[in-house]
Amino acid sequence: MQAIRQIMQVVDRRVTIELPADFAGQQVEVIVQATQPPVNRGDSALDPALRSFLELDTSAYTPAQREAYARASKLLRRGRRPDEPRILGIFAGLVEVADDFDAPLPDEDLWWGADCPGNCGRLHPGVCR
Repeated sequence: MQAIRQIMQVVDRRVTIELPADFAGQQVEVIVQATQPPVNRGDSALDPALRSFLELDTSAYTPAQREAYARASKLLRRGRRPDEPRILGIFAGLVEVADDFDAPLPDEDLWWGADCPGNCGRLHPGVCR
């Protein structure tokens, strides 16, 4: 089965559907459903979390991060209809993960404790006396 989904404009109560050249069917079933408006309707109706993202200060961003921010902002401003799937990777390029992500943190000994310099055999942040 070959299925095509298109959003078309209604002109004079008519819809024209263009089929691709490789469409194999000789007969089709047509289902017409009015589309729903996007969830976001201009900046006045934006969710507070979305508004705070769109108002971020990007002056310290790298050029690649600014480009990713612009791409994400455009998609978020456009919104999506309730029947549209979520966009995976919308924030790709905004966050960097360190190369040594799994390496111990410099202050990890303070959190977990370190071997006691006084050789008491316990792990603790202080020095055993």
